[in-house]
Amino acid sequence: MGIKPSAFKTLIGENHPEFQTQRQQDAFEFMLYLLDKLDNQYGFTLNKNLKFLMGNKVICSNCNHGKLNHELVDNLSVPVNAEVLKVEEDGTNIYEEISLNDCFRDYCSTQEIEGYQCDECNAKSTALQSSGFKTYPKYLVVNAKRIKLENWVPVKVDIPIKLEDSIDLKQYEVPKFSNGEVEVKGNSKANESATFAANEEAMATLLSMGFTETRCLKALYNTGNSNAEDAMNWIFAHMEDADIDEPFDPSASTNTTGAGNEPSAELIENLMAMGFAHALARKALILNGGDVNVAVEWLFNNPDDDGIIEEGSDKPVVNIQAETENLTEELLNQPEPSNAKYAIKSVICHKGTSPHTGHYVAFIKKLVDGERKWVLFNDEKVVECDDKCIEDIENNGYIYIFERV
Repeated sequence: MGIKPSAFKTLIGENHPEFQTQRQQDAFEFMLYLLDKLDNQYGFTLNKNLKFLMGNKVICSNCNHGKLNHELVDNLSVPVNAEVLKVEEDGTNIYEEISLNDCFRDYCSTQEIEGYQCDECNAKSTALQSSGFKTYPKYLVVNAKRIKLENWVPVKVDIPIKLEDSIDLKQYEVPKFSNGEVEVKGNSKANESATFAANEEAMATLLSMGFTETRCLKALYNTGNSNAEDAMNWIFAHMEDADIDEPFDPSASTNTTGAGNEPSAELIENLMAMGFAHALARKALILNGGDVNVAVEWLFNNPDDDGIIEEGSDKPVVNIQAETENLTEELLNQPEPSNAKYAIKSVICHKGTSPHTGHYVAFIKKLVDGERKWVLFNDEKVVECDDKCIEDIENNGYIYIFERV
């Protein structure tokens, strides 16, 4: 009958307002929550093989000066874009087939940023931004962004993604500075803000609503970097703040308190401004090493806590900032890899027409009778795949796991 993962799901989601319910869940959101939970509890030891550095280059169009920042991540969410070939009578769109290479190419393509404030020429113009791989993980987790917002309603787009057994990511390496472009070294306001990695989807949504980048960054930082709606409400609540348009500086709000150390009054007041009691805000910061983002998540997951700190409970969760800095430095100093080729290992598929309904199944490439074959895991059903299964993967692939060759 197989092993039911219900106890595992209950344990991981016990304090989460959504994952503790029996409602339809998003597999990728649950995976990210699980990885974050493990990182905060045990450090990066368990998930180290998933982590890598993405480089982000920003060049001012006015003076051609720019910077290259590196962000430590453990997954990629790539866009899924395709042309509509025809519309059925029932209104269903039939899309052109694409490949994951197309998705990576779109993700790493150069994009124009409006209203960019350059630290070098002090001009407010446009900037060109591009991304790429600085290092390559042992296992690469890729989410195909099939779930999109249309009129603020999440919908699923059934774009077929061609199944590729292998992929070479060397062509998507970190962008270099070309002739005429000048790289600016050192710590600036732009570099400082890069220490906070904003939720990309929420950031894009807020920017499309007309909010400035500074306000979006502050809002996401102060609401746990979770979603656009909470950030939007924060912006509306702080529109009259005197420093609302001051440059975003997360380091000014970061407390590196250790076990038993008292968090700053400013950090406590920031959480109290969100409606939490003083004792509860103080406890959240102490338990989470002064990390505001983790403290906010803890507060939302423990709404009934009395705020009393029991003896021995003031030991902070792993210092994620220190873990991030140490692993980033380690990855930056490692030798450049000889190749960046990956083989597909497994795919998680969402079978259903809507994000609110449907069913998740997993396809895993396994050794069967001495040959690598696709095997379908559908609850208790475990079967070797035929050509029909490959079609299912291409039409419903949602999370892809690659292993470096």
